[in-house]
Amino acid sequence: MGNPVKTLLVTFIITIFCLSCNLVLAQSDPVKVIFETDMTLDVDDVDALAVLHGLQTEGKVSLLGVCYNEVHPLAPDMIDAINTYHHRSTIPIGIYRKDLKEPDPSDYFTSERNFDVDNMTNDPFDNIVADAVAV
Repeated sequence: MGNPVKTLLVTFIITIFCLSCNLVLAQSDPVKVIFETDMTLDVDDVDALAVLHGLQTEGKVSLLGVCYNEVHPLAPDMIDAINTYHHRSTIPIGIYRKDLKEPDPSDYFTSERNFDVDNMTNDPFDNIVADAVAV
């Protein structure tokens, strides 16, 4: 069984996210969003990014950029792959460019996986990864 504190925390975060979505859905103009993520340890941020793409498809949000606040070298390619899957390969991706004392490990980002989507039909250009502050 998992850690009950972690389970409670994840449940709390999902509840707050769902309540926020209800507020977004009540808006008439798309809410402008810059999504900051630590997409490394688990898949909650992958799900959240997919939800944001769904809300953008419905005209509820406008995803302006995704900022990655960790240092794993494959994460920006993963973010680009998710954006490209949703036909939004032009969304800017910002990364943290300094060293971290204790970077998060990742069990699902490995060197054997290739998230490079340059040859996908809905990726018209290679997404340029920029400094997070610039995004």
